[in-house]
Amino acid sequence: LKFYKPEKGREDVILLDRLSVDCPDPIELLKDASVFLGPGGIVYISDTAKRPTQPGPDVRRVENQNLQRWFDRSGLVMKSYASDDDMRIYAIAEKAPE
Repeated sequence: LKFYKPEKGREDVILLDRLSVDCPDPIELLKDASVFLGPGGIVYISDTAKRPTQPGPDVRRVENQNLQRWFDRSGLVMKSYASDDDMRIYAIAEKAPE
């Protein structure tokens, strides 16, 4: 970021939107995010569950089990997961205890 420099271990909330669409390696990004979380800090994710405008079998889905795997591999623990009729998912995770 140009004007803001996050400090490792000090951030309360990290917001990630469109993780599956814009990020080639979501696990690596989540690992990086966990480094910056402070005690009690959370990662909030809002993403598409399915992109209905893109036809074909390639449509990447972000489902509960995918997020759980991403969190497990990045040192985060899922605290909440929800999806809505607009085909969006919402998840909250926190840093796993050391």
